[in-house]
Amino acid sequence: MTDIDIARWEEYLEHRTGVFLSARSAHVKGAVKRRIAASDAAHEDAYWELMQGPGAALEWSLLVDELVVKDTRFFRHRASFEFLREHINGRLAEGSIGSLYSLWSVGCSSGEEAWSLAMVANDCFNLAVEHDGYFAVQGTDVSMQAISQSRDGDYGQQQVAQLTTGERKRYLESIDRRYRVKPELRQRVAFNVGNIIEMSRDGLKYDVLFCQNLLVYFRKWRRRRVLDLMVSRMNVKGLLIIGPGEMTQWQHPKLQFVGKGDVVAYQKIIE
Repeated sequence: MTDIDIARWEEYLEHRTGVFLSARSAHVKGAVKRRIAASDAAHEDAYWELMQGPGAALEWSLLVDELVVKDTRFFRHRASFEFLREHINGRLAEGSIGSLYSLWSVGCSSGEEAWSLAMVANDCFNLAVEHDGYFAVQGTDVSMQAISQSRDGDYGQQQVAQLTTGERKRYLESIDRRYRVKPELRQRVAFNVGNIIEMSRDGLKYDVLFCQNLLVYFRKWRRRRVLDLMVSRMNVKGLLIIGPGEMTQWQHPKLQFVGKGDVVAYQKIIE
């Protein structure tokens, strides 16, 4: 493959998914080669034609899986989750949560983040003295394979290493040296395949948007566009949490920065 070939794939990948990998040309080249072989395409041009077809969604998902590093664990960056715990407890105490409290894991990868959000919310709602509300978590990722793994809710020891003993006991079943999410938590979490850059401004609104280790794959101008779109999907008093260092010097007129330490969090103050 020539440099021109690689540039073609990098440009089209960014067009389709927003992922920007021009600094990792060797990585792109290797991923495309592996997918060409796996798809039984005769050559690179044949694979390119395959990817332009109407049935290419699965193959695109598999190529993205090759390109994006999915280093994720339960409670990755614990401080952000503990900040969320304080936020939910505060809203429950002031009685400002209605009948449904909704949380969205944007770019959920293989599901650990979404399940971690559900664990925090469940802890908070179980401890609430007078509240009959319901919480629900949505996990979204561009990868079909990642969403399939998320729905399985089955993980190895490395992924659950940051869970406390109490969290493992409350929410996971140990089966043959692996861990499976318990049914009572499963009924609160749903997963869907979706592309962050195609999120509709007219979709459902959420009380929490949690998006970590995703924006780093986008150009800075696209990060701003994605964040602005997230604001449109937030309820008033809703919370947006992003990863440390993923977006600096970003502000929005409808948001107030409420983070502390290395937790980057914003609360929506007006509609």
